[in-house]
Amino acid sequence: MKKIFKIIILITIFFISGGAIQASSVYLSSYKETKVGDILEVSVYADTDEEVINSIDFVIDFPEDLLEFSGYRENDTSIKLWVNSPNSKDGQVYLSGVIPGGIQGIYDENSKSYKDILLTKILFAVRKEGLAKFSFTKADVLKHDGRGTPLDIPSNGIEINIKNQSEDSLFYERDASNPMPFDITFIKKTDDTPALIYFKSEDIKIGNREWAEGSSPVSVKRGIFSKKVVVKAYDFNGNYVLGEGKVPGIIPGYAFVVFILLILGFFTFRVIKYKL
Repeated sequence: MKKIFKIIILITIFFISGGAIQASSVYLSSYKETKVGDILEVSVYADTDEEVINSIDFVIDFPEDLLEFSGYRENDTSIKLWVNSPNSKDGQVYLSGVIPGGIQGIYDENSKSYKDILLTKILFAVRKEGLAKFSFTKADVLKHDGRGTPLDIPSNGIEINIKNQSEDSLFYERDASNPMPFDITFIKKTDDTPALIYFKSEDIKIGNREWAEGSSPVSVKRGIFSKKVVVKAYDFNGNYVLGEGKVPGIIPGYAFVVFILLILGFFTFRVIKYKL
């Protein structure tokens, strides 16, 4: 009887442990189907089982014969500070970023619990009919424990069926309008983040004409003197608009002018005194 009781306990512990391991994961989410000519948005999520994390380093495989990497979106996502912003090479998307202060999930007031973390949204131009399979080649997640401890977490890919556009599908003209004008803001360096320039640009989605927002902080180095920064914001049809901003220098411009005037005044005084 004791032996049976021990076996029951061991089986119970096994299933409880197995369930806890499978509770957390990094995974991809999108529509099950899309069409040739569409822009496909694939969301990258992390379910950490309420473990606080502060950085990720991913490599995601995708079929480059069917899809073309087109960029990423940051609206409503958690990673704004990129070490290596999403980019593509040889059928793989590389991305790594940090979350200053860490995050354990998105708190939901209604359920009084944490929802999965939306890390970023990756965009692809759909080029060819077929079955698009996405998978993680690398899925490193670090805990926010001051030691950079890796979080043991599985990864799950996704499959998306791509169909050809039907002849009776609604045709939309190419978007020829430029993105909306935007400003550039300089954010000073803190203990948690480097000096950044922050900019937002808006464009109109093709077809449904709803507003879409894109934003991106970029790390910048401050020089001795102030400098002008120019950002060119593109949409997915090659239209662009320029934005200009100013990164202040370590020495303010007026201080440099005052310094030059003092030097000139000093030498002028010496010349006048010498002549007298």
